[in-house]
Amino acid sequence: MLIPWLFKETSIDDFIDQDGESRISQFMEDPRSVQPERELYTAQLVKLAREALGDLTEREKMILYRRFGLFGNDEMTLEEIGAVIGLSRSASASSRRKRNENSANVWLHSAAS
Repeated sequence: MLIPWLFKETSIDDFIDQDGESRISQFMEDPRSVQPERELYTAQLVKLAREALGDLTEREKMILYRRFGLFGNDEMTLEEIGAVIGLSRSASASSRRKRNENSANVWLHSAAS
């Protein structure tokens, strides 16, 4: 088998250059380190999500937060959410259809204006 001879194992403590000044580990990202760009992106995404959900009722927000595991909530199935709030799956689906129709009407109305 030829593949083992094609690749040389390298330690992260090996030097990158001949001068012995730079180690491989110096150029590796630490997943535990603070990443300002990622934190800014996440903060902006959270802000946009909260704004987009702003016109929902508290109950609708709670359902979405739990359904998709948003804002620190555990992800739950519709059946689990229904059990928590006392709503059957069919009533939940009906409510979702109604909400989708209302959203479509708002979008169509604003597009026509």
